[in-house]
Order: sequence, then C-alpha cells, then structure tokens
Amino acid sequence: VVSGDLMVNGNTRETAFTFDLSIEESGFGLVPLGSVTGKGHYDSRRLIFEEFSSKNMDGTINGYGHLPVNLNVDSERVGHFFKDDSLYIFSHGEFNNLEFLTAYMSKVDSIVGRFDIDLILTGDSQSIIRNGHLYGQDGQIYTLLLSDPVDQVNCRLNLVDNIFEI
Repeated sequence: VVSGDLMVNGNTRETAFTFDLSIEESGFGLVPLGSVTGKGHYDSRRLIFEEFSSKNMDGTINGYGHLPVNLNVDSERVGHFFKDDSLYIFSHGEFNNLEFLTAYMSKVDSIVGRFDIDLILTGDSQSIIRNGHLYGQDGQIYTLLLSDPVDQVNCRLNLVDNIFEI
C-alpha cells in the first residue's frame, strides 16, 4: 500500500515532481524492509531524497542522497542513469540481526546481536564506490556447518573504496 503526496509539474521532456510517500510491507530482493517513507523531489536530472527511512521489527535505516536517473516521461531512456553525473547516498542503520546479508549466504542461517551500520555510495552508476562501517556487539552466528552457534561475536569492519578492512 502506497500513500502520501506526489506533485508533478514541468513537461514531458523535463519532468519535475515532489514527493512525500509511505509504502507498507515493502521489500528489496530477499530482504523485508517493512514500512518505508521518503521525501524529496525530481528536477529532470536527479532524484533527490531529502530523507528516507525503513523500519521493521529487526531495525531501522535512515538516509538521504541523490540519483542521476532519467525519469523524463518523453525520454527513450527513461529509467536509465545519466552517465555524465554521479550518485550520492548516505544511510545509517541499527539492527538486531543481519538478515539483509545472511539472505544471500548459503551456509549461514542467521547472525543476531546489536549492529550499527553506515554506508556511503558515490560515483557513477557503472563504478559505484562504497565506504562505511559495521560495528557489532554481543553477536551470535548460526551456521549450518556447526551444531552450536558461535557466541559473543564483536566486530568492527570498515569498508574503504569497496574493500572490507577487518
């Protein structure tokens, strides 16, 4: 269910709009996002998120940023990124599990604990640069390879230019 405000103006070649929307029970791939909200605008070259958030029973994500995406109604390349511009997304999350990672790990059933994550995406759409960190406390890793979980896992991972530093 989508609710909120969408105000469209401009013209078909230079579409513009503002939005303040909520989506209930949303997801991305295998990951349930829960309630998602977003506020921002589109200026015929950039989709600008003044703020966005996602909240479900496992945690929250908040952020802001912009995407250089073509959403001009009359364009033959609608939905494609503008190649001569870059993106910027900042997000912060606090979680009690890492389901968004374990959903894609065949040998790990779940990772639970207290997790704090910052992620910054920059660059063009063909070569996105990822930076950020993941801090974990009092974690447990449940794997199909062991009968008992790995307990009391604490971690500090840094992501620098697409490379994890452990």
